[in-house]
Amino acid sequence: MKYLFLGILALLAGAGMLTVWSQPDARTDIPIIYWVTDSNPARQEQVKLFHQWMLEQGHTVEKTFAGFKDATSFFARNRSAAIRQIVRDFDPQGNALMNLVTAEEAGQTPDPAKLAQLKFPMTVQLPATELRVDMGSADRTKKVLQGVSGVAGDVMDQGSGADMRYFRAIGLNTDVTEPAKRLGFGLDKTYPALEQELAIRDMEGNLHQYQFPCNVTAQLFFVNRATFRQHGQSLPPDKWTIDEFERRGREFVRVANEGLPQPKVFFANNIDFEVLRRTYGGSRFNETATAANLDAPTVEALKTFYRWMYVDRLIPTSSDRASFTTDSGYGGQDAQLFGHTDRTRGQYGMMWTGRYLLIEFRKQGAARQARGLPPLDMMTAPPPHELFPNTSIGTRAAMVYSLGKHKDLAVLFLAFLASKEYNMQIVRDGDALPPDPAFTKLAEYIHPAEYPNEWDVHVPFAQAATTLAVGGSYSPFILHASADRIEANWRDKFMNNLAGADEAARATEREINEEIARKLDEDRLRKIPVLNPLYEVLTVRQKKIDEMKTRLQAHERAGRAVPEQDKIPAQWIENPFFEAFYRSKGWLK
Repeated sequence: MKYLFLGILALLAGAGMLTVWSQPDARTDIPIIYWVTDSNPARQEQVKLFHQWMLEQGHTVEKTFAGFKDATSFFARNRSAAIRQIVRDFDPQGNALMNLVTAEEAGQTPDPAKLAQLKFPMTVQLPATELRVDMGSADRTKKVLQGVSGVAGDVMDQGSGADMRYFRAIGLNTDVTEPAKRLGFGLDKTYPALEQELAIRDMEGNLHQYQFPCNVTAQLFFVNRATFRQHGQSLPPDKWTIDEFERRGREFVRVANEGLPQPKVFFANNIDFEVLRRTYGGSRFNETATAANLDAPTVEALKTFYRWMYVDRLIPTSSDRASFTTDSGYGGQDAQLFGHTDRTRGQYGMMWTGRYLLIEFRKQGAARQARGLPPLDMMTAPPPHELFPNTSIGTRAAMVYSLGKHKDLAVLFLAFLASKEYNMQIVRDGDALPPDPAFTKLAEYIHPAEYPNEWDVHVPFAQAATTLAVGGSYSPFILHASADRIEANWRDKFMNNLAGADEAARATEREINEEIARKLDEDRLRKIPVLNPLYEVLTVRQKKIDEMKTRLQAHERAGRAVPEQDKIPAQWIENPFFEAFYRSKGWLK
């Protein structure tokens, strides 16, 4: 089996290299960098903005044409629509030159009079690199196979801090800490809660940045006011507890489904389980991420999620979803069920999602207008809370391929992601939050002139990213996908009545910790262990944190102020949830 895998890998590597070198644009005058990203119509506009930004920032090369023949030879070698458009847009003679070049390529004789008007030698400014989009390699498996084969795209989008850590472990992403400081796309240019999604801390406590956001998603509930009005329900408040959420939700579904044999209208489509666990004061891992610690908060979150789905019927089950008859689309089936149209009567009062769904809602708005319907009447609501108000935050971020031939040019793309030009494009398109939170303060973000029905939603998403959001919890001692799989397996067993909540939490904790132990055993077999030295440092620290927590809890029970000497040093905490939670309790120094 091992040899079969190696043979397939070698075949893929050879095919990838052959593909690269057989492309007609593989050897051009202007270096080409490839951006591996998802399929999105906005990408072409973003490519154009990148080329313009390169010219404006002085990241350019000069090309001098001695005469018309020299120019036609250059464009024959560089068959790039983007480069030709840049010449048209940014050179005084560019439009006339390109018209004549295009005519000759079509087999026509250039107009001698127009040719005589061109002044040679002609020097044009071009971007130092051309950016091209590769949407066919966005699958994670393809990125890994092409990456280890040495033929991956120069810049690759990643979905989370888990992806970043996986690609770091196999050596495919580049430490961009130094160019980020030099070119202005450091961690200080984005949301503090994203630190775990963009950087990794070494044993000395130094942060190493590996990517920068393309966009940012902080999650809230979109609220359809029309659906609430339809059922005579008061709108959700700016803050609410778990109890209030349940009380309002039970009344909503009672009224909305009155007379129906089974529920068809739900209070909300879903909620992030991790947000529930955090609000009860828990996380998957302990403070140093050296072990799983799925105690009472996880049990309470499991019970709450089950109650909302199967008892109170606030959110739909998988069977409910299967019974819905509606088209899918961007945002999936839920986005269609949230709308209040002549086909769908608002089957969700609220939808748990990010600002990016405005892309779909704007399409729905155009369709509604064509049918003579009013636009969606939207607002937002935060997730309910118990001990700790919070929400989730994520990002689609770009990394620089470590084996790329043009890493110095690829980092310029990450700098572009921090630019005004790129951020304003995200603001205008509604594609989640712009990478730089400074752009959420602008009037164009807060009150987009074309979409007055959105004016109540933009500020809450920006505020959630800076006040409520908590980044992901990752452990260097287990693959995040493995921990996800273990927990999802036991959560499904609980939701299907195959295990109790306490049993599911204990079993999840045990299996995750067994996997951590296995990874550490494997690491000890290495010539130079990597994980064990870090584990030893962090477990000693964890013991000190546990001792300090005992004293802190005693102060809390007694209602006493916490002495400064009893507080936990903030730099000891690896898990961003506990850093945020303990800070809110006044436990950190």
